[in-house]
Amino acid sequence: MKTSALFCFILLLTSCSNSSEYGDSSNYLSTYVYDVNQAKIIPNNSDEVYYSLYMNGSQAKWGDLNKQKYNSFAKLFNDESFNKPFIYMFTQPVLADTITKIDFICKQAFDVNHSQNSNINDLINISSCSVKEYLESGYTLNETFKVTREPLTSFNRRKHILMTSGFTFSFTQSPENLNSCDIICKVYRNNDLIFEVSHIYQFN
Repeated sequence: MKTSALFCFILLLTSCSNSSEYGDSSNYLSTYVYDVNQAKIIPNNSDEVYYSLYMNGSQAKWGDLNKQKYNSFAKLFNDESFNKPFIYMFTQPVLADTITKIDFICKQAFDVNHSQNSNINDLINISSCSVKEYLESGYTLNETFKVTREPLTSFNRRKHILMTSGFTFSFTQSPENLNSCDIICKVYRNNDLIFEVSHIYQFN
């Protein structure tokens, strides 16, 4: 619960524009990320150890000189009638790609139930932030974004689009007899592997 609350708090601090411009925006989203092909993992230490997974690729921004790509996404996702001051725009990059699965593979034997090079999805909780529901409601929901924390196995049962390009995740347990593990994260778009990123995780 602490990780989910912290994730939500960070989004509240960063999701609204600091623009001093006057006038209204017809769009809620400021940046779309598409053709995702890379990512990085950053450890975060607080009361609970968790990690951030940031995906990136090409970007289409509200402020681009050539807004053709941005406008095509705005039309596709029905984000053309926000009509509120610029300061209320959502400034976190949002995935225009459909993410269908995230896998974590541990190169070492994690425990007796997870041998070398096995899938450890059942040992991971993930937090994600979606604006899909808000756009589909025609901007009528009180919550402008939805943060969900769930087991990764549950996350992988659904297709995901219009989520922020940053996720947080944590392990439900530490490995047996290991202080560190080399774990590969694989992300799939429409069931096709689009990238994998390796990271060495430290456990106390």
